[in-house]
Amino acid sequence: MKKFYAISGMTCDSCKATIYQNLMELHEVESVEIDREKGEAIISMTSKIEISTLQNTLPSKFPFQKKYLIIILLKMIQF
Repeated sequence: MKKFYAISGMTCDSCKATIYQNLMELHEVESVEIDREKGEAIISMTSKIEISTLQNTLPSKFPFQKKYLIIILLKMIQF
């Protein structure tokens, strides 16, 4: 399953790499796609992961927030 999240605090590619590496350490995570400019992450997982688990995996300067699918769909249809 894929889940969409907003992530704050990414200011450089090193931040993006830190988030990617930390999330990939979770056994349930299959893949992570991060867009630093948009402050978004798409996480493919084998089973549900609580947002608190995801947040605890990262340094506190990267707050996580679940992004609702309707917001993603609206962004996709904008020109």
